[in-house]
Amino acid sequence: DGTTVRVAPGLKEYIQGERVKLDTGQYVDFERMQAFELLRFSQDDQRGEVAITLTNGQSVRGNIVQAVELRGSNDLGDFAQQLKAVKRVDFMR
Repeated sequence: DGTTVRVAPGLKEYIQGERVKLDTGQYVDFERMQAFELLRFSQDDQRGEVAITLTNGQSVRGNIVQAVELRGSNDLGDFAQQLKAVKRVDFMR
């Protein structure tokens, strides 16, 4: 729905833990990310394309696999949302 979410470090992805898995086989830990944006998402196969900004400023793009639900917290409390409903996640550091 285009939602942007600010979350504290410690965000977890339901299947992959504290990281995302790209279809290249590469895992990217949330602790290395400044933000990520969901560019597109296919509900049929639960896959999507993401643009990731790392804490060192480097940008990485890739397709994520097995994307289900994000869980974390921010200054308002706990957060849980299906990845397909989130446009962008900014990590509060």
